[in-house]
Amino acid sequence: MEHSPRRAQGVHFLTGESGRISGRRSFTRFHGPYIMYTIYIMYRILITAQAAKSIRSMDRQTQRRIARKIDSLASEPSPPGARKLGDSERYRVRVGDYRIVYEIHDDRLVVVIVRAGHGREVYR
Repeated sequence: MEHSPRRAQGVHFLTGESGRISGRRSFTRFHGPYIMYTIYIMYRILITAQAAKSIRSMDRQTQRRIARKIDSLASEPSPPGARKLGDSERYRVRVGDYRIVYEIHDDRLVVVIVRAGHGREVYR
């Protein structure tokens, strides 16, 4: 049986909740009047030990919000509102008062979550 990322089921590694693992980017192409195909591109999400530890220390509601935003980065690594941090290859995205700092590696289709935390602490 072939694994389909669109229908993956599992337990989320940060929150422990079960359910659908989401995240995909699709491109639909039309060639002539009859041929249509869709390509799904998903980025893998890697989380550093430091980021995972800080997320686990947050309250459950904040963990869920952060986890949803991290899951959405798999399909849209540069969502509206994402900002590049200075001259580095890092980006940040806001989740309320919290920030997620990450790197995008397009050549390997990987998003690395470097830090996550409250806005006043995450840039230190």
